[in-house]
Amino acid sequence: MACFFLLVTNTNMAISIKAGTLALMFLLHSQALDASVQGIFYQPLARDAQVSQAQWRSLLQTLKTDGISHIIFQWSEYEDVRFVGKDKPLDKIIDLLALQNMTWSMGLKMPSDYYSTMEQPSTVKKAQALPQWFKQNRILMTNLIIAGYSQKQGFAGWYLPMEVSAPYLEGDMLQAWQAGIQDLLRFTSYPIAISFFPSSYGTNSTFDEFYAAVSQPRVDILMQLSNGLSDAQKRLHSASLPCDVSVIIENFKQVSAQNEPFKAIKNSIPKDLYGRTCHAQYIFSLRYQPYSDDLPLTD
Repeated sequence: MACFFLLVTNTNMAISIKAGTLALMFLLHSQALDASVQGIFYQPLARDAQVSQAQWRSLLQTLKTDGISHIIFQWSEYEDVRFVGKDKPLDKIIDLLALQNMTWSMGLKMPSDYYSTMEQPSTVKKAQALPQWFKQNRILMTNLIIAGYSQKQGFAGWYLPMEVSAPYLEGDMLQAWQAGIQDLLRFTSYPIAISFFPSSYGTNSTFDEFYAAVSQPRVDILMQLSNGLSDAQKRLHSASLPCDVSVIIENFKQVSAQNEPFKAIKNSIPKDLYGRTCHAQYIFSLRYQPYSDDLPLTD
């Protein structure tokens, strides 16, 4: 989603996400999904507070009927905006997921200046910022554990919202990523998922280095093959992926220009383009599915 490969707003703040977040394309509606589809991403937004419990219950029932049994919350905190706690959106959804016997992964903290910092040509600011961001995520994860979220029904692990790409691994940055992930693992017994999004040029060599450095038990790596990639580029990047790497299925139509804040609309779901594979698949994102009419796209 990738990732995750991403966006959020509230009344005082507009937060745009990486436009090219995540992968492949999706299949069907009105019948059960392919067995390789494991779950779907949901990005909490402040405007979603207007969605009622009855609307959430109906939406989750639709997901379950369509064969989706797992939700990845993209983040639980975006800069200083927190989406967990009493009467917060994620707590209400988690309670409903338990009633549906669905599982979920808790996203951690997404720094609002993450992409603007990581896309600078110099590695100096990246190298200074990354350990601080990992520290913030460790503190948040520890607080969520203390608050009992990892003991709630359906909890399956954590998701690190800070997506990885080749420019973010230059110089000694790969070692910094490796150290940060290893530090998070020391504080939890549950898996931690992280997304990698490839560029529209080159091969998988940088991903292979990242995979070799961080792949281990309890680290789940997701490959984001965005709509910005051609089918040939998607095949190039996915052809040699190990089966334990998941892919994220992107399904939205971007309507903003490249240098504008990210904006997208719902996309019709195409017929199956890829069929069953050995890779677990996740859809990005819940907001853009045709049946998610109760989730507002704009304020």
